[in-house]
Amino acid sequence: MQALIPLYESEELKSKLELFTSKFKDRIVSMTLDRDYDVAVQAVRLVISILKHHRDILTDKDCEHVYELVYSSHRAVAQAAGEFLNERLFTPDEDCANLRTLRGTHLSN
Repeated sequence: MQALIPLYESEELKSKLELFTSKFKDRIVSMTLDRDYDVAVQAVRLVISILKHHRDILTDKDCEHVYELVYSSHRAVAQAAGEFLNERLFTPDEDCANLRTLRGTHLSN
């Protein structure tokens, strides 16, 4: 898990990881529920990286699994899930970044 996160952050490699991501996405998302909390935290961080670089690959159902971890009794897991929630819901994607009002001014969040 820790080795994959820097790969997603690399501009050169992120486009090449699309096939890997689509093939192993379900397993990565399921690892967010791992018994070992360190593995779960790293899995959530990897899902955040996937979200940042391949936003369209994660389905709503995939995201719901991570949303529920905000209520985890383990603080690090809950914090990582909160970071995911923040990235998913409050960071505008490229499609929304250029939205304008009827007057032509940019919409701000």
